[in-house]
Amino acid sequence: MHKPPTNTSPFIHGDNVIGELYRENMVLIPFTIDPHGRFGPMLQAFLTTTNHPPQKPWRTTHSNTKYHRPNANLMYSRASNPPCPLGILTSADIKWSESQSLTRRSFFGHSYTAPTPSIHTMQLLGLSISKAYCSLLCLATSTFCLPPTAPTFDLYSFLTEEDTYLVHR
Repeated sequence: MHKPPTNTSPFIHGDNVIGELYRENMVLIPFTIDPHGRFGPMLQAFLTTTNHPPQKPWRTTHSNTKYHRPNANLMYSRASNPPCPLGILTSADIKWSESQSLTRRSFFGHSYTAPTPSIHTMQLLGLSISKAYCSLLCLATSTFCLPPTAPTFDLYSFLTEEDTYLVHR
């Protein structure tokens, strides 16, 4: 949903922004993460795949002009073909394993659970996504309110004693 224009901020269509990025020779890669934390095909290719089949364009023909986004199709084509970076974690693993540095440890970073840069990055990314989902759920439950005519409702009524533990402050 687009934000309506105001006196201080005019309406800017997303396709115009993408077109400006395209003319400046930049790449905008559309990343997606589903509700279960799985990565979409563009993010998967960016992180781990070394060869990426070109993606089909997004809605090249549509009867409604609202869906006509020529700059988005140009950017999508640029993002799914070389020289757009692919497999950055795979490349990092190869470079790190070939490294002959005297300070190189058997585990990457300051971790004792990540033997490679890709595992270290995926662990941090998974932690960040989990934390974002938790923050979203906490905010949703704290702002959840029922109308005054609704019966009383306990958000935590599904929990049993085995599910809970005491927190001392």
